[in-house]
Amino acid sequence: KSILHRGLVNKEKVRISWAVSCEPPKEKIILKPLPETVTEDQPPLFEPRTFSQHIQ
Repeated sequence: KSILHRGLVNKEKVRISWAVSCEPPKEKIILKPLPETVTEDQPPLFEPRTFSQHIQ
């Protein structure tokens, strides 16, 4: 299902659009915060997970 979106029409300019999709390897990519954003005072909110776990 696509997200809701809105486009504006400009009658004076040509509109160009293209679809782009990519999907990383499901079990190789580990999603986690950047180390420099994590401290003892601000620990990660979630455990690291794979892309496969993320899209479920």
